[in-house]
Amino acid sequence: MGVGGPLPNLAAMTDLPTAQEPDSHEWRELVKPIQPYQARKEYTCPGCESVIAAGIGHVVVVPTEAPDLRRHWHRGCWYKEQRRRGITAPPEAIES
Repeated sequence: MGVGGPLPNLAAMTDLPTAQEPDSHEWRELVKPIQPYQARKEYTCPGCESVIAAGIGHVVVVPTEAPDLRRHWHRGCWYKEQRRRGITAPPEAIES
């Protein structure tokens, strides 16, 4: 167990509701965990603007309204973004 407690179950992190910031109506994002063996390219995390190297596990966040705007995030950066948006419940507790 690391600093801050155990990580949430990433397998349960699909189709999380989030609030769209400009006009705050509800929309959805699909959050897909990427295992290290699946990560074959480098990406830039929008949360910290650092490189996610090939072979590093992370998550892909795909807005259902605009799938071409998908982004690859470090897991920790995505959890921080959820807190910033006001989504404080663990992923298992959020109902679809």
